[in-house]
Amino acid sequence: MTKNFNLTILTKPIPNGKKVFLSNVFYYIKIILRSIYYMKYRALFRFGGHHAVTRSLVSGLKQCNFKINYNPNSIEKLAKNVVVLSGTDTLSQMIFFKKNGMLDQLLVGPNVVTLPEDENSILANRSIDKIIVPSEWIKEKYLRHPKLSRNKIYTWPAGVNIDFWIPAKKTKRNIVLIYIKNKSFNMSPLLSILHVLGLRFEVIFYGNYSESYYRKLLNKSLFMIYIASSESQGIALLESWSMDVPTFIFKDKFTIIKGIKFSKFSPAPYLTSATGQFWNSIGGLKRLISSFTHQKYQPRSYVLQYMTDKICASNFIKILEV
Repeated sequence: MTKNFNLTILTKPIPNGKKVFLSNVFYYIKIILRSIYYMKYRALFRFGGHHAVTRSLVSGLKQCNFKINYNPNSIEKLAKNVVVLSGTDTLSQMIFFKKNGMLDQLLVGPNVVTLPEDENSILANRSIDKIIVPSEWIKEKYLRHPKLSRNKIYTWPAGVNIDFWIPAKKTKRNIVLIYIKNKSFNMSPLLSILHVLGLRFEVIFYGNYSESYYRKLLNKSLFMIYIASSESQGIALLESWSMDVPTFIFKDKFTIIKGIKFSKFSPAPYLTSATGQFWNSIGGLKRLISSFTHQKYQPRSYVLQYMTDKICASNFIKILEV
């Protein structure tokens, strides 16, 4: 075991026999296919798991001069402190290592399972020291599990690359951007309002755009209307705010996750008065649009103060060192 690093970050198992080797093969096939689909070839090949979360943590910790290694290719390079960001196979391997005294501390999350009951309640394993979740409402959802205690679960949101998600110095904001993650939402009344108000708009759908295209649209946007059922954090929202684009976010009465109905949830856990507002009716949205002035909001200032890669990584270090 190496003492050269304070933390090992994992999104795939460490090669250790035929089974793990085959797991790694399938892992890279998945990453390649996903990168082709999203047209983010270099970035997605580099970072596994939830790309934006992994990228933010790795980048932020390096900015904090915190010694890390990411997906090492041998057990000998494993640090004494490990965080598994994604993958139940990876987690199972690290649980085995922890039980055998190879690790001092094992952290898990935020993208290993959706619900704490998943994968035979693997998160309840006693070898796991800390569970990372992306927001408070997710933490409360996890606490429904009888074997998970509050003092074991920590809330940590990923940050954003403020040097990539930065508004152009000279840009003409003359459109409304509509971001659709909930495809069952009835768009007709919304589009009618925009037509009546004489506003041009563009529509994008979750998973069907590249980062550069999204940034291009945000550069032209007055504000963004965001329609999703729920968000564990809302990375796309964070990117919008970093581009100084406030968001008007639809909030329904409930959300359904894996067939379970939740009334306590959020479609934007980190929304503040500086970054935008919720709406739950077309009339309410019309009032927000009609009274909109960009001076009411300071979305990029909020990001620079609370949600950069470096700031979020420093918050992660605090959890590690508790």
